[in-house]
Amino acid sequence: MSVAVLIALPQLPVSGQSATPNWEDTAGGKMSFDVASVKQNNALMGGHSNIPLPGDRFNPTGGLLDIADYPLTAYINFAFKLTGDETAEIRTQLPKWALVNRYDIDARSSSNPTKDQYRLMMQSLLASRFKLAVHFEKRDASVLALKLDKPGKFGPKLRAHPLSVLCPTTVTDAAQQNPIKPDGYPATCGYLSYEPSHAPGEFRTAASGVTMSQIASFFSTSEIFGTYQPVIDKTGLSGTYDFVVEFSSDMPAQDAPYPQDPNGPSFVSALKDQLGLKFDSTTSPVPFVVIDHIEEPSPN
Repeated sequence: MSVAVLIALPQLPVSGQSATPNWEDTAGGKMSFDVASVKQNNALMGGHSNIPLPGDRFNPTGGLLDIADYPLTAYINFAFKLTGDETAEIRTQLPKWALVNRYDIDARSSSNPTKDQYRLMMQSLLASRFKLAVHFEKRDASVLALKLDKPGKFGPKLRAHPLSVLCPTTVTDAAQQNPIKPDGYPATCGYLSYEPSHAPGEFRTAASGVTMSQIASFFSTSEIFGTYQPVIDKTGLSGTYDFVVEFSSDMPAQDAPYPQDPNGPSFVSALKDQLGLKFDSTTSPVPFVVIDHIEEPSPN
């Protein structure tokens, strides 16, 4: 029997607040490793990491981070959760040594961090060892606007969260082992359940009691959903919702956590047919990271 992974969906700031990405506050704010080592790697033997740096896939490592032979751009990309376009922009701001040199990082935390908490710790490490200083500013960029496919009409697997249905917002042991209720929706509100679908070769993603802004945020810049750019909520819908969507991801087979059915529905088609939602391409102000200062590190 498969056990779903439960991922907290972020609470989003209102328009006009800081350009700092919201996920940082959701993950807990500024954090640091207890101990860390940074060494330049001149062997060029091929990089390895005990966690996948891009994307959302993650298995807890008990506080150990072990990465070897990666360029600094990969660490910055990881630390600030950058998109491909943002990483390309960062490369234009870096000195030559930062583009050429490769580094090993061994670090440990006494806690058992989430992936986003590791990102926050990496931010602190980069600031300490590379004197990296950044700020965020909003720029107009290409985004995907999440909208109803047909005004006023939901798909069969999207519903307004019933006010009479109460569900906990804290993941209990029982909820972790039995995350899906008989009606197919997660037992815990505010979390996204992610597991293999009952249909072979497909993903199954579901949530209960979440806003459309939270849903749009989760679908943003994801290799699993094939979005690769920010998603913003333009449904005009308030309140909270329950949804279930099953699809076959377009992500490369070697990166997919489950075997994929090439003949299954794409995420975009499943979004429309199952949830009654669609993406429209548009432009909107989004946060970008700007490098203010960086220095080549001295040996440990």
